[in-house]
Amino acid sequence: MHITYTYEIIAVDETARCMEVVYSSEGRQTMHIGARLPFEGETVESVIKMYAPVLLWLDSSKSVNVPAIGQRGYIDPNLILEQPDSAMTAEEIEAQRNADMWEQVKFEEKVASALVKLGVLSENPTVIPVAEL
Repeated sequence: MHITYTYEIIAVDETARCMEVVYSSEGRQTMHIGARLPFEGETVESVIKMYAPVLLWLDSSKSVNVPAIGQRGYIDPNLILEQPDSAMTAEEIEAQRNADMWEQVKFEEKVASALVKLGVLSENPTVIPVAEL
């Protein structure tokens, strides 16, 4: 889902290398967000997009699952156990896995692009060259 929004930079602190941006979208809460300043070679709009509260706006319209007070647990990040939500169908689980995969691909493309811009890589390994006939 795409959310159209406007932004206004209302404060800039060059010493602290940050700025305050007000994001607005019709029918949604106006958000004041602290963001870093663009680095050399970056546009202001690219940083504005990075810090845009689009996911927060999307999440605010979802129903929540309220946990019990006192609930405890143990999380071991070294164990990777996928326990699908029992309310999801097999098709929904597969669709979620596919969406997660494409999200990872987009992330890797952005990282590779940044590494090319920084000179760490000479070319973007995520780009598949088109064969010329």
